[in-house]
Amino acid sequence: MTGPPIQSPAPLRDRGENLERGEHKPASGLRQSDSGGRLTQLLARLNAKRSRTGWLAKCPAHDDGTPSLSISTGTDGRILLHCHAGCTTDAVCEALGIKLADLMPEHTRGNGKAQWQRPAPAFSWATCSRAFNEGEAAKLAEWRGYRPEFVGWLREQNMIGLQARCVAFPVHGEGGAVIGCHYRLPTGSWRYAPAGVKTRPLVLGDLASAREVWTFESPWDALAVADRLGWHDPGNALEAALVATRGASNGKLVAGLLRPDAIVTAWPQNDQPGRKWLADVARFAGGPVRAVALPNEHKDANDWTQGGATAEDLRAAMEFASIVDVNPAAPEAEATALDQPEAVSLGKPLAELRTRQPGDDSELLRHGYLCRGAGLLLVGPTGIGKSSLALQTALCWGLGREAFGIVPTRPLRSLLVQAENSPEDLAEVRDGVLRGLGFSPEQAATATGAIVVLSEDSRTGPVFFDLLSAALEAHRPDLLWLDPLLAYLGGDVSKQEICTTFLRNHLNPLLHQFGCAVIIVHHVNKPAANAKSKPDWRAGDLAYLGSGSAELANWPRAVLAMRNIGSHEVFELVAGKRGGRLGWTDAVGLRTYARHIAHHREPGIICWREANADEVNQGGRPAMHGADDLLDLLPPEGLASSDWAKLAKSESGVSERWFFKLRKQLENADRIVKSKVTGRWQPILK
Repeated sequence: MTGPPIQSPAPLRDRGENLERGEHKPASGLRQSDSGGRLTQLLARLNAKRSRTGWLAKCPAHDDGTPSLSISTGTDGRILLHCHAGCTTDAVCEALGIKLADLMPEHTRGNGKAQWQRPAPAFSWATCSRAFNEGEAAKLAEWRGYRPEFVGWLREQNMIGLQARCVAFPVHGEGGAVIGCHYRLPTGSWRYAPAGVKTRPLVLGDLASAREVWTFESPWDALAVADRLGWHDPGNALEAALVATRGASNGKLVAGLLRPDAIVTAWPQNDQPGRKWLADVARFAGGPVRAVALPNEHKDANDWTQGGATAEDLRAAMEFASIVDVNPAAPEAEATALDQPEAVSLGKPLAELRTRQPGDDSELLRHGYLCRGAGLLLVGPTGIGKSSLALQTALCWGLGREAFGIVPTRPLRSLLVQAENSPEDLAEVRDGVLRGLGFSPEQAATATGAIVVLSEDSRTGPVFFDLLSAALEAHRPDLLWLDPLLAYLGGDVSKQEICTTFLRNHLNPLLHQFGCAVIIVHHVNKPAANAKSKPDWRAGDLAYLGSGSAELANWPRAVLAMRNIGSHEVFELVAGKRGGRLGWTDAVGLRTYARHIAHHREPGIICWREANADEVNQGGRPAMHGADDLLDLLPPEGLASSDWAKLAKSESGVSERWFFKLRKQLENADRIVKSKVTGRWQPILK
């Protein structure tokens, strides 16, 4: 079987796409059974160049500035890979998303990898430590905001190094010897080396003698606090030890690690995983645990120190730390099964469920319109300005300011992942919004500082989520924006299994892990010849306006639809799902699910605004008239219901269904009454 070479950056993934036809079926990596075809694919994937002994490419397993990966072929048809920087064959294959067996000819694949895999170089922390030179120390100090003296002390203590050219921290065994390392890939994710090393906390200080122990989720947080408090200063005698569990799911690792009489202070991060981590530390520390309350505007201790926190600020935070209230029913069984997977919830009695309380941190948009862990779909036709509306809304919410009647509970931080616009286009929209809304310099600085933009237009499916997870870990936003969905879905949007896998199996876990919500920008179907009924769609119908599977309406908590009404400047914004929670009202105070928005009047300014009633041009479509328009057609002497409906149809194009809805609104508002004598509807004159 033959096929065209793979074009970068399409991933070679065992769980990913069929490389020949793009179908989502289980794949086995490199598809051709002959070594020449498989080699051609691999070389194209790596963009390899001819060398004296074969081919040379940049190694995908580390941040390779110059090509260091050699590719050649054996006499039996096997493909040989060797990274001169020390990455193992396993690591290279994992980075490529292929199996080791994919490097072997078909007829020898069952013989085992011992015949062909190059032996991995022995791990040496001394080598890693030596590789972290003064240049690397200067870069780390600038990147993380640490003092050079502190980074120098870390080097002296052999507590920092380089693994595969990535910053690494040691992993110590039971006897104190270094048995491996924990290193950070350029994507932001972390790995352990060598293979088989299990997660162990990073410790600074002597836990056997320390009366005070400060626990952290992240090594970065621990090092930031240690730096700011002068941990490296010989004259600053701190009778304490630091413990970083290397992840929010590893709080249980403090079990049996601390002295029973130790005073334990925990530094949780300001997110949902941070709460779980704190609960685990409190349950397994072996004694009382005090929790430091970080300022809400900072996501973690490292972010706080980079934001200007002084040593006095940190000491004051520890002084006012409060004891963590541990549930007395905390399962003792967990303490004896630290290495077991976490139990899956099998449900909770209905009587134990609680309503959302005022000030609930999980609520992001009022009133329960969007909460952490949930999604909103923003859908509309191509080219009308969905991306600019999304950025404008994120800027307003970054100030804690409402946007088109949608009110945030607090200033919200956003991570905008987009593939639609160039940096110049985004800057133009940003400046247009700031000018169009009249932001002051201080407001502009706050609003733009609350948004991080990640432009990504080449990754889809599982490869995309690797990047997304690293970005969420780095920025910890309240809101994640994906613009547009089709840039990242990596499959047929009309197939439910594709949409469900993307939304529920990959995206939802990240929303829960990082405690954020997502707003996905999506296109509608292109206009069809038989789509004449769509102008009559109402709020609930418009939840299904987006192109593709019905899962796109079922999955999100809320749907906002932008609809063309025949004008190049004015459009309709419809709350197609859960719109009642927004509290929108019309001119007479009645609940509504739609409002009109328009482009800025001044040419050259990309900014949206609320449209005036006289600007609405339906362009031949049935008019979205309100209750006032219907009342204007009713004379003082009144009209029979059928006559009034015919008049509304002939004069304004109001459908019979819409007529009865508007009439009911007027009746409920005590603006019309039906005469018991004539049977006519008459206006109530006030």
